[in-house]
Amino acid sequence: MEQDYLLFGILFGGSLLTGLGVMEPNKYLLPLWMQRSMIVKLVHIYNGFSVFFLTGLAFILEGLWGFWYIGSFIVGTIIGRFILSKFSNFIFFIYPLVTPFLFISVLSLYS
Repeated sequence: MEQDYLLFGILFGGSLLTGLGVMEPNKYLLPLWMQRSMIVKLVHIYNGFSVFFLTGLAFILEGLWGFWYIGSFIVGTIIGRFILSKFSNFIFFIYPLVTPFLFISVLSLYS
């Protein structure tokens, strides 16, 4: 039971960060050279794949109960996008640094 709450918390936190990370960078907050740079494109690709990876992990570990975690992803992403619309884009670059820790945390719960 405790394990389920921990997994839910980790996935909800991940989805919150996903909402922040997948959001398109605000053109007014990023310099022009950065908007066109490959780094921004790579961060978008990385963030998108990590969403699918965490979602797949929820289904593999929890079976059909994974739908409960998908709901947390949707809510977390909406909240994340709202936060990003109110604050600056520096958060966009934090997500790729945090994602590996989320993966490790989820996997360590089941080892």
